[in-house]
Amino acid sequence: PCGGPRELISDKKNGVLFPVKDQYALETAITGIIADSKYADSLGKQAANILDIADPTTVYNIWDDYLSKV
Repeated sequence: PCGGPRELISDKKNGVLFPVKDQYALETAITGIIADSKYADSLGKQAANILDIADPTTVYNIWDDYLSKV
């Protein structure tokens, strides 16, 4: 679906995406993160950058810019 997590998460770069209600995919993702501490650390560091995208001021400015052109 559009929007939501896919707007913020780059799969396996700053998070892990998997289909809703897919328990196997969830278990696989968690197991992979637990098994590889370097991967887990990298995900955590990259996930911190999500705040640059989702920061309320940033989101407001994007919408304000968009609406001023309409």
